[in-house]
Amino acid sequence: MANNLTNTEENALLSLICGKTAYTLPTALYVGLFTAVSDQEAASVTEVSGGSYARVDTIGGGSKWGTASGGSIATSADIVFPTATADWGTVTHIGLNTASSSGTWKWIGALTASKIVNDGDVFKILAGELTLSLN
Repeated sequence: MANNLTNTEENALLSLICGKTAYTLPTALYVGLFTAVSDQEAASVTEVSGGSYARVDTIGGGSKWGTASGGSIATSADIVFPTATADWGTVTHIGLNTASSSGTWKWIGALTASKIVNDGDVFKILAGELTLSLN
């Protein structure tokens, strides 16, 4: 996916590059699922809720990311969400956040194809299927 950083993250990186402020590395980076995104850069989203939904950490307990190369980095392990115990709706986007709830959205991107998640389904992102790029 292309550069889909939120405005908050873009400003933090620009401030770092220009020597204005230090950058605080996240100790966790959670993947969240969205059924609607009205403004990607402003992180105006409708996140899945209920039915055993929970964001999945990609850093804590062993990173799920490979090594950055050529301006991109991809997941190196599957990202598996809890089994839905109710219909989650149609997932259209995913995002990366600093916390399991609330927190700061750093990156938001559209799925290549939307996915309907019904009661009993498991939403999974296979290793290598989530790629972040800076162009």
